[in-house]
Amino acid sequence: MNQEQYNMIVRGGVPDWNIYRNEHPDKHIDLGNSDFDGMLLFRINLKNANLELSSFEYTDFSHAHAEKACFIKANLKNSVAYFLYASEARFYDAIMYNAQWRFAVLNHAELSNLSAQDSIFSGSSMHHAQCYCSDFSRAELEQVNAFYTEFLDGKYEHTNFNGSNLINTSFANSYMEKARLEYCDLRDASFKKAMLRKASFRYSDMRNVDFTGADLTEVDLRRANITDARFDKAKLKDVIW
Repeated sequence: MNQEQYNMIVRGGVPDWNIYRNEHPDKHIDLGNSDFDGMLLFRINLKNANLELSSFEYTDFSHAHAEKACFIKANLKNSVAYFLYASEARFYDAIMYNAQWRFAVLNHAELSNLSAQDSIFSGSSMHHAQCYCSDFSRAELEQVNAFYTEFLDGKYEHTNFNGSNLINTSFANSYMEKARLEYCDLRDASFKKAMLRKASFRYSDMRNVDFTGADLTEVDLRRANITDARFDKAKLKDVIW
């Protein structure tokens, strides 16, 4: 951590910090292992900053800019980040329980190994993101733009994706019991070997979806468009058609 940079934020506040960033756009920002718990960082400029292992518990950095920032192993529990701009940021191994990140921009972000149980991402954009092995159980991802995102090997139990754009996404090998994917655009998505018991896909566009080897026990497919969907070796016990 660069102590001088950290003190500038803590003592001078966001306005002075943002002036500093504008005057020194090429300056390396090292705020790793810093404590920002409970701070109001509204509109702060964290572009390209190193924030690895830093703590933002109960921090509000809504409308902040954090494009290409490094949040690896950061503590983001209970943080608030409405309209956060963090495309291409790295959140690998971060903890985000109960975070509220509505309308965040996370396109092309690295979200793998993320612990985001009970968090809210409704209305966010996270297309072309990588979410390998992440836990979004009970999270709200309603009306997200997540086309071409990789949700592989993750946990999405009771997760709400209703109304989302999930074209060409992959949920292969994911655990998705009682997940809600109603009114979604799921064209060309993959659920290979996913566990989908009691999940709901009502009214979703599921043309060309791949359910090869998936467990679809008691899944609700009412009014879904499953034209050309593939069900090879899938478990179809008590599916609601």
